[in-house]
Amino acid sequence: MIFKFVLLLVVVIGFIFVGKQEKITKEVLIDSGHFGTKYNFDTALKIVRDRKSSKEDKSEAYYELGSICERYADKLHRENQDRAKIEKYYDIAFKSYLNSAELENFKAYSNLAKMYHYGKGTKKDIQKASLYYEKACRAYSSNPFLIADCYEWGKIKGFHNPMTFLKEKCTNKDAEACFMIGALQQTYSLDNKNSSYYWIPYKELGLDVMSQENALFYFKKACKLGDQKSCDEKKSLRENLKSKKP
Repeated sequence: MIFKFVLLLVVVIGFIFVGKQEKITKEVLIDSGHFGTKYNFDTALKIVRDRKSSKEDKSEAYYELGSICERYADKLHRENQDRAKIEKYYDIAFKSYLNSAELENFKAYSNLAKMYHYGKGTKKDIQKASLYYEKACRAYSSNPFLIADCYEWGKIKGFHNPMTFLKEKCTNKDAEACFMIGALQQTYSLDNKNSSYYWIPYKELGLDVMSQENALFYFKKACKLGDQKSCDEKKSLRENLKSKKP
């Protein structure tokens, strides 16, 4: 009952907020262009306003509205445009991400963390930034930006090492965490500089010893815990290692 009330409140606030957003649609799209987001601005607005839209669609639409406005504000900032205008779009982005996060979109957790961390669209608040970095980090099973989020959370909390979090989960028989460690071992042992993780020094991730063998170890562990993709990776990696032996 409480959840339904909160969801209804989010939707009502969303309608009021979206009314203001509609006025800026043309300005944003014409001046900044389309940034490759999943929904364009108009489509996202329609999804948010439609009472029949699913929770998932609404959360994604709010996220896209926030993404477009944040990027537009970033563009204005780079061009040294009017400060009030920049703040207006950061404010819209922040509120959009907040609506998305309240609808449990893990991508919005990461963006909200950064908004709080750097004071974009809201007052700088390291404690709240840490909270949302942690939420994003704990969404590791489906978060493609896992390492960046965990790394930022780690910097704030002082351990500087997202692997601390993953290893703890893996030790407690969390298959997804074991898989992620294996994937990171594999990524860094291949020295893949095109990896989205590569910008963070590997030692700061807790990957002091990297090897395909270590990756195989964690894939095996995750496979035993019932993770099918780990079983597939284990088989593929084992065959690859055998082919490289003299």
